[in-house]
Amino acid sequence: MYFNVTDLGPKDTVKSFMAADTRREMKNDPKTSVSTGESIQVGDRSFPVLEFSLGGNSGHEAVAYIGESQVLVMIVISSLNEEIFRRDYPSFVKLVKTYAFLTSDVRIKTK
Repeated sequence: MYFNVTDLGPKDTVKSFMAADTRREMKNDPKTSVSTGESIQVGDRSFPVLEFSLGGNSGHEAVAYIGESQVLVMIVISSLNEEIFRRDYPSFVKLVKTYAFLTSDVRIKTK
């Protein structure tokens, strides 16, 4: 499991990033299947999830997409084996449920 963070442009949305990820994965391997997973509820927010089964049964991933005012946070679980992916998925959900955005106003004090 890992996190990716990217800047959100003025016209970017969570849905546009999800669509771009789907297109990219399908272009990389047309045998890849993409499905909408169950959204993960964190407090009063709901984070959409995409599940990717990579072509030739070579891997499985799920990505929770979290849109903030200036960034998109993606929490990812990835496995080469579907059985292990399914076994570990509840831990992925637990990790996503620990998510808390602290601030977009980062200030670094210098001496």
